[in-house]
Amino acid sequence: MGTFASGDPPFVPDLAYLWTPFITFHVLGEAGSILLILTYFFSRNVHRHPTLVNFWITWIVYSVSYSILLYDRQQYTHPDTLCRVQAAMVDGSPSMVVTAGLIAVILLWRRMHRPSQAIYKLPSTTKQKSQIRLVLCLIAPYVVFLAFGIGSALIGGQDSLLTNPSNGLYCSLKEDGFSRYGIPAYCTAVMSCLLGFEVAIAVKYWKIRTTTSRAFTLLKRDVHFSPILRMLLFNVISVMVLSISIIFISDWLVPWLYMMQATLCVFGTQQDFLMIWACWRRPTFKPQLRSLHIVTSVENLPPIPSIGVPDTSSAGGFRTRSASLSLSVERVTVSDEEPV
Repeated sequence: MGTFASGDPPFVPDLAYLWTPFITFHVLGEAGSILLILTYFFSRNVHRHPTLVNFWITWIVYSVSYSILLYDRQQYTHPDTLCRVQAAMVDGSPSMVVTAGLIAVILLWRRMHRPSQAIYKLPSTTKQKSQIRLVLCLIAPYVVFLAFGIGSALIGGQDSLLTNPSNGLYCSLKEDGFSRYGIPAYCTAVMSCLLGFEVAIAVKYWKIRTTTSRAFTLLKRDVHFSPILRMLLFNVISVMVLSISIIFISDWLVPWLYMMQATLCVFGTQQDFLMIWACWRRPTFKPQLRSLHIVTSVENLPPIPSIGVPDTSSAGGFRTRSASLSLSVERVTVSDEEPV
């Protein structure tokens, strides 16, 4: 995006000396995000909502947008088609990422306010509507990406001087109305809504936890630090993105390096991902039959009290017949081996 004050000649800081760390961080972030997505698709133990996976994919597109000139360094001196393509992608990718994040948070908020589908069977029409809604949610960020990207390309096509890699890192559109105000304003509005839904989710989660604690007083209530830490990091990143958007709208001249490492740190440090990457195996608890050996012995048991049984063989009436039943447990062994 342009980093110049409104009404002044375009001033772009020279950041060419940051080329190596800039590209290195982007390439490492892309590799980590691709590993994250491949782990999701090929692992049976990792389950995430499709909108969250789509959010990861948008971050890859975002990173590629800023590192596309890596494949042709000559574009820094003679900007042509590839430079214009990058400028359009740079203008479209921030809006795409914040839209994908907002959709993922909204669906999470909706799931917390409706009963689980596992307790009842959905009709076929409802399932079809749900699938259509999911497809629309998945393609919506890319529609926004195309809208802002095409708008940037149309504006840049009117004057070739507006699109150039003058900052030494990437090509961008130097136009106040669109790049300086339009895109940051959209990102700021979306991020404000996203933060609002995050607060609503946190409040709802706290209410559910409090209600459960009061209803089930004997329930074990261990607070896991890992989910809280990830949620805190995601909120901090959201506030940072919102602050950056506001700074771009202001008259400050602040050059920023766009990095995507935070996404990998937040979502890649979850236990199921770490266990797969570290080649850990979950312990499989197989049901084992406990060996129980019972041996009867009549000699060593005390006699059981006699039970009177009528004997009709004698004409005099009843005769008590002593029926002694002896049963003992000589040895009981239980196998307590731990499962492998």
